[in-house]
Amino acid sequence: MFVGDPRYQLVHVFNKEGVEVSFFGQAGMGPGEIRTPSSLYVDAAHRIYLADSLSGKVLVFREKMGIELPSFLHPDATSPR
Repeated sequence: MFVGDPRYQLVHVFNKEGVEVSFFGQAGMGPGEIRTPSSLYVDAAHRIYLADSLSGKVLVFREKMGIELPSFLHPDATSPR
């Protein structure tokens, strides 16, 4: 299970028993960085889509290693500086 944490600006990873086993992410507005994680989705290919409401981005990570894939920036959002 993946849980976005807006307070610490990262994603917690829990096992089936509800024990936190890992986390990933880094606070910021740059590529791969998280400000306000608002929703998560995991697709059939095990990619994690993280909507970041403050930056207007959708970040895409690989499930196994927390490796960031190319991000999508909402057209109305300001580019991170």
